[in-house]
Amino acid sequence: MRKYLVAFLSVFVLLLQSCVQEGTYEVTGNLSLPDGAVITLWPDDHYHQIAGTVLKDNKFSLAIEGLQDGVYDVIISWPDPNFWDTKKKNGSFIATPDSLYTNLALYLESGQDYHITTTVTDYKTVFAATSQNLYPYPLTVKTGSPNTNDLHQIQQKWQKITVAYRKKMDSLNVLTRLYQDKNDMASYGRTMILLQGLDKNFYQAERFKATKNFIENHKASAISAYLIATAPNLREDKKYFESALKQLDPSLKDSRYTKEAQRRVALN
Repeated sequence: MRKYLVAFLSVFVLLLQSCVQEGTYEVTGNLSLPDGAVITLWPDDHYHQIAGTVLKDNKFSLAIEGLQDGVYDVIISWPDPNFWDTKKKNGSFIATPDSLYTNLALYLESGQDYHITTTVTDYKTVFAATSQNLYPYPLTVKTGSPNTNDLHQIQQKWQKITVAYRKKMDSLNVLTRLYQDKNDMASYGRTMILLQGLDKNFYQAERFKATKNFIENHKASAISAYLIATAPNLREDKKYFESALKQLDPSLKDSRYTKEAQRRVALN
């Protein structure tokens, strides 16, 4: 009896150790920001904060346990050193936040480490994001996580689409004002139609095209399941996403994103 009890306890300890190791992640970083800059971790829907710490001597470390593998967002904020200059330019406190922030999405996978850095050497040169500079404090991560690398691949394509979209919007806005000043109502009307359709006809269409291309070329990536599970246009393009879901690699069948995608497809 004692022999069986010892064997049982040994197995129990091994199981307990494996449970502790599973779902444990470490996110570290070296950033050119002042002491006290706040680093927080959120789920990708930003429903609630999961963990947080502060920067000291340009370094931080977040150790997180008990999370499912998946997409999370690291948000970093610090007092804006150019607040007063920006406030004078804006002419209003209301339009001028006193802090700046940057963020980086990660796919946290058990057994992987994540080290965040930036190319910015002097944070005092950083101003709030504008349509000309959407990412004034860019972040990069060193990790062996293949899903994080896949996630950044599709996000970089989306970012290029966003930049192109904003440039087109700015150009069309300039034209509408020009035609209005010239009292050229025919040209003004045509330009307004283009402007009003820009979101659907360009931004949404290009994002869907990029998403579709990614999924078709990454059928074994958890990010493909994630893209289907979180697709904002799932109802409009249900036939495609339903087909794409069936074509995912069988290794993803137990992914929480595959299950969520199945649930959403069934509802819509």
